[in-house]
Amino acid sequence: MAAARSALLTAMLPIPTCCNCGTTSARRWVELDGGRWACGPCWNPFKETLP
Repeated sequence: MAAARSALLTAMLPIPTCCNCGTTSARRWVELDGGRWACGPCWNPFKETLP
């Protein structure tokens, strides 16, 4: 249930580029205190090869 809720909330958010490497596929949302969301650490293993 929590996974479905998380997926739904993520789908409702605007899709920014990753705050670390600039690719939309590498973004990872993290929920902050108070229910706010922000782009979390980049997990893209290929970020070193991107411009």
